Amino acid sequence: MGAHRADPQSVDVPLHGAPASKRVALVPEPAGGETDPAIAEGVRRAGRALEEAGYDVEEVDPPRVLDTYLAWSELMTTNLADVPVPLDSVLGPDALRFLELSTEDFVAAASDAIMHQTRFGIARAWREFFMTYPLVVGPTWALPQFPLGFDIQDKESALRVLETVRFVLPANLLGLPAACVPVGLANGLPTGVQVIGDLFREDLCLNAAEAIEQSVGVLTPIDPR
Repeated sequence: MGAHRADPQSVDVPLHGAPASKRVALVPEPAGGETDPAIAEGVRRAGRALEEAGYDVEEVDPPRVLDTYLAWSELMTTNLADVPVPLDSVLGPDALRFLELSTEDFVAAASDAIMHQTRFGIARAWREFFMTYPLVVGPTWALPQFPLGFDIQDKESALRVLETVRFVLPANLLGLPAACVPVGLANGLPTGVQVIGDLFREDLCLNAAEAIEQSVGVLTPIDPR
């Protein structure tokens, strides 16, 4: 943490911020796609752990979640069009194939101004939401891990992967801190949740993740299969 010359938006902030309420927005089944029931139950298990630790947990969706996915896709497509070097110089053939399949239906933004106006509008809505719910807890992946090569089979499989990781996108788009913590197994595969906080509130994310871990137990490392 801290300011760095390579990142013009980084700042020096203390690890521990001002006192905040312990209200948590629990999102077992994020909007915009399917969530495996076992993974949703893992999120609720994390919610119960937080309640045991004294948090006030409520199942409620953050604002403009679908807009978040679309804005992220638009931002990625626009940035990829502006990459100053050929992508094949930094990415392998499988990565290039995934990008080709997953971005086919998304067009670049009409202008940078419109793109960032949308992003800032979503960020403002989330900032207001954090005033009531300082933490948001949802799945890291909404669907089980896929077999090797599934993401590059065809366009449908590539978009299925984006559906799987869709609730990772808000923190990526808005630059928010998020702590991931395992919560158990779903159909023999490891599953976990992410604890998302407001800007520079890594301390709240880490405290909540620790509370979940203390209740669920330490589940890593695992034997690869």
